[in-house]
Amino acid sequence: MNCFKFFFVKLIPIAKYRRELRKKLKDNSKKSVLTANLYFPKMKKISSGKGYKKLNVVIVNDTRREDFHLGCYTVMNNLEFLCKKYNLNIIDSIQNIKQDFNDDNYKKTIELSDAVIINGEGTLHDNYGEGIYKAAQVAKETNKKVFLINSVWQNNSDKKGMLDLFDLISVRESNSLSEVQNDGAKDAILTPDLSLYTRESYDFKTKNINNNKIMFTDNVLRNKTADYKKIADSMNVDMLYMQKHKDYIDSFKQLAKYDKIITGRFHVLCLSMVLGIPTIAEESNTHKVNGVLKDSGLLDYSYSNYSNIEEFINKDCLDFINKSSVYVNNAIKSIDNLFKEIRRIVEKSS
Repeated sequence: MNCFKFFFVKLIPIAKYRRELRKKLKDNSKKSVLTANLYFPKMKKISSGKGYKKLNVVIVNDTRREDFHLGCYTVMNNLEFLCKKYNLNIIDSIQNIKQDFNDDNYKKTIELSDAVIINGEGTLHDNYGEGIYKAAQVAKETNKKVFLINSVWQNNSDKKGMLDLFDLISVRESNSLSEVQNDGAKDAILTPDLSLYTRESYDFKTKNINNNKIMFTDNVLRNKTADYKKIADSMNVDMLYMQKHKDYIDSFKQLAKYDKIITGRFHVLCLSMVLGIPTIAEESNTHKVNGVLKDSGLLDYSYSNYSNIEEFINKDCLDFINKSSVYVNNAIKSIDNLFKEIRRIVEKSS
């Protein structure tokens, strides 16, 4: 009798919950493909990593939204690609802005996982990101390994006590690394942004420059976007936006039409480096743009260095292309090493 009770009370609800999770993940995957649709080059086919035992993971801070953002979709597509490459089976991918991490369904999901991978992206600055810390706390209460990856870290004086929640912390550039280490995460590592893995995960070619088609993009800071728009209009060149605008950047192919780019967007800089398009970039609300320019040896391509955009347009930018290529190649190796380390930590604990 006790066996029948266990079967009906415990096993059937768990099996039902697993089916619901699989359906949710499948639906989310279809949605992201439909949103990106024809504008993305094809991702390379990949089977689950040979020689790797399957581990179940939950992704927190899935930054894909209905108001399409090329950078966030690229990051999340690459994150899914890497999880498949290293046989990390994603049982749920959660947008933290919509999730109550005290909810029983979230806790059930965590219990079915081996680890939680939190995609920090641009969230953890100026003491923001409450949902990320709550997700980590719930996971730790369930004795799961928690990994904060692909993150900025800046001005988090009220949150530095939360760093102990993470079994591994990986930030995207050296400015964040210095600050997170000063805040107590002495073992934190630097792994460049996951968007840079695009060279490995997508089938596309880098661009040959012609020096005749220029584009400005927006900036998170509206006053700077307004400044760019005035200059773009005066030069009669294109002005595109990362999101929330009819003239938004929807694809790698669209970026590749341009020979030089002026941007206030972190992911435009990253994808320009992947595509080999000379770009000058300006900070917005964090230090991540400056960090990447510094780490790649491209501080000369900071927007603040140019009093006149014509200086950039007329500049021989072969150094940008060469240094970007080296930086992206090294980033790919670092990203692979990060996922190997995640597997090692989880396997060691199990």
